[in-house]
Amino acid sequence: RKQIYSAYPGLEFYDGTFVRTFRVTGNIKRDISRDPPDPQYGMHTRLLSSKAVGPAPVTMEGEVWANYFFLTDHDKPQDLRWEGNATFKLRVPIRKHLHIAPFVDFYFFSLKTRPLWGYSAMTGITIGFSRLWKPQYEKF
Repeated sequence: RKQIYSAYPGLEFYDGTFVRTFRVTGNIKRDISRDPPDPQYGMHTRLLSSKAVGPAPVTMEGEVWANYFFLTDHDKPQDLRWEGNATFKLRVPIRKHLHIAPFVDFYFFSLKTRPLWGYSAMTGITIGFSRLWKPQYEKF
């Protein structure tokens, strides 16, 4: 079982017109499932974006994040040097609180001590329903 804890001390910028959130931080990761526990230190960045597209309330949304870990003397063969993910989706409303969103998701990684890297790409469609119900003011 993995028991990983991370902390991201740093800066976050938010509420832009296209870029909703941009974060640049340090990355302190500690894996206590290993014996002895394995700390990793590095940098983390994350970007969230959203933009209305076309005449209907269709929204293009994206999330991109990446982690970079510094080399140390106690690196193991399975330790990551780089890892990241990019997800893009087109959110299309269907009716009131129901929407569908076709998406593309891409994940990549690279190891520290070996010249090994890999990636995963996935596409799909999500179906979402979101409604805030206030029982004192309205019926369900």
